[in-house]
Amino acid sequence: MGAQSAKLASVDNQGEREKDMARTTKVLILASGQALTSLVAALSAAILARVFTQADYATYRQMMLAYTFAAPFVMLGLHQALFYFLPNEKERVRGVLVENLMLLGAGGLLLGLFLVAGGNHLLARRFHNPALVPLLLLIAPFPLLLLPSMSLNACMISRGRTAQVAVYNIASRLVMLLAVVIPCWIWPWPVTAAIGTVVGTGATTAVALGMMFRACQGGPWFPTRKGMIAQLRFGVPLGLSTLIGTTSRSLDQVFVAAMCTPAAFAIFVNGAVEIPLIGI
Repeated sequence: MGAQSAKLASVDNQGEREKDMARTTKVLILASGQALTSLVAALSAAILARVFTQADYATYRQMMLAYTFAAPFVMLGLHQALFYFLPNEKERVRGVLVENLMLLGAGGLLLGLFLVAGGNHLLARRFHNPALVPLLLLIAPFPLLLLPSMSLNACMISRGRTAQVAVYNIASRLVMLLAVVIPCWIWPWPVTAAIGTVVGTGATTAVALGMMFRACQGGPWFPTRKGMIAQLRFGVPLGLSTLIGTTSRSLDQVFVAAMCTPAAFAIFVNGAVEIPLIGI
């Protein structure tokens, strides 16, 4: 009996170690995605700061700041909701995914409509930069294209596709880097970076959607009102609880853009770079 108990305990310990290793792998994949995003952002900033004039560089960074500051207000915690809803779902896997993507897409559409309906003029006045007006119109599709892809990590990891997430994180960040930087070497204007951002995001999001739907093939695809409300009830409190921390990372840039000239903003935004070790 003693030998049998020891054997069973050894098997249990081995099982726990395997579970711990699986959890560690998932965490490392999530961290790698954020680390790559930060690395690509740093490389893009270093290169564009050299190919753009100071005014053009400020315009490009203010254009991206408009999205990074506003996105958490419409995304909330919906991009993480699939960690909760997918693992134990058996009957409506595809429907749960569609509900999540529709909610995120609606948030992206809301941001885009804000820019089209006059938000571009409002932000240009706040940032003392009239050159922002056409660029913010050009980038209006960007949040609609990007936000649904934010659920990829939660979806794929919940379905046991961790290796695919790692490959996508590397490939998508490289695509975005090349889509923005290489054209700007040839045509060093902010409009080039805006077009590259939209085109690159559209390409990577199309791949992300294909991966998510291949991972979630069970059950009906149509969304339900009950399911969308359930995800909102889960995601909104989660998003609100982390909203201050999320927006605080770009709050200093918003204040400098609103209070200083674009030239001063360009100097500040490259100097005030935070190494995202805590987030990773």
